[in-house]
Amino acid sequence: MQIIVNGRNIEITPAIKAYVKEKMGKVVEHYDQMIDFEVILTVIKNPSVADSHIAEAKCNIAGARIHIEEKAESMYASIDLLADGTYFFHGDSLGLQGLNGWIFSLISLDAKNTAVPENAKFTREDMLDAILSAQEADGGFGLSSGSSNADITAMAVQALAPYKDRSDVSEAIEKALGFMSDIMTDEGRFIAYGEESSETISQLIIALCSVGIDPMEDERFVKGGKNLLQHAESYLCKDGGFSHSYGHDDSDFMATQQMLLALTSVKLLRERECRLYDLSEYDSPEIKITDEDAGSFPTAAVVIFIAAAAIIIIGIIVKTRGKKNV
Repeated sequence: MQIIVNGRNIEITPAIKAYVKEKMGKVVEHYDQMIDFEVILTVIKNPSVADSHIAEAKCNIAGARIHIEEKAESMYASIDLLADGTYFFHGDSLGLQGLNGWIFSLISLDAKNTAVPENAKFTREDMLDAILSAQEADGGFGLSSGSSNADITAMAVQALAPYKDRSDVSEAIEKALGFMSDIMTDEGRFIAYGEESSETISQLIIALCSVGIDPMEDERFVKGGKNLLQHAESYLCKDGGFSHSYGHDDSDFMATQQMLLALTSVKLLRERECRLYDLSEYDSPEIKITDEDAGSFPTAAVVIFIAAAAIIIIGIIVKTRGKKNV
């Protein structure tokens, strides 16, 4: 069956059309009662409109006329988010932004031990090699080649953690933690961009817990008679949040968020012996749709189709919006 792709205020390029047909075809092929299928992509050229990217799907199925519409505000629910952001990334390299692209691609895959298809553009080994080969002579890692950065180094250790039993990975982790110890000041702080940053301590705590080390017990990070968790506590503000810089009374959202992740890492290590980014035991809720739930539609299958198509057209929004902004 033909899938028709039309656009309003947007040029439907061959690449966009191919992407739409590829994604929607996965849904269409399961419904032999479908008569026609049309996708309409719209861009509202008004800066005051927040939801300016709209994808619509229209079809006849099981005697009912179905019309689905999704706006850009909900685009992050794309079913292909993980694949398109990691092993099937459309760019030339996962490191276009910097080494953190490789780092968090690997962390994302390993969070649920996601299987990488044989035809993947980037494999797990590619990601691992990219990180290992980026280690600087001083043991640290940087956003780009040539200089080490404390935050990126701690994040690299987090990504390498699941592979710590490999000798080359274990050696890289030890060098990275040695670098972090070396740059830690005698007062137990880290200087990032001219400021003593609590976020670096948070990332280091997550890194240590990821490789099974309690940050309260690692002697490499005991400075001034205090362990790493005690140094983290020095950023605590009166309102319960954490400050970005040492000595500041105002809590910072990002600093607080990262410290909560760090403290959660400690809790997970001590209670369950697992990493912060280990979601292997998490099962997403199962949604069951019955004929009663289907309401006025002829069958539950129609409702299931709507849900599936809606998720996929959100993915189309992501793709078309990305092409528009390039």
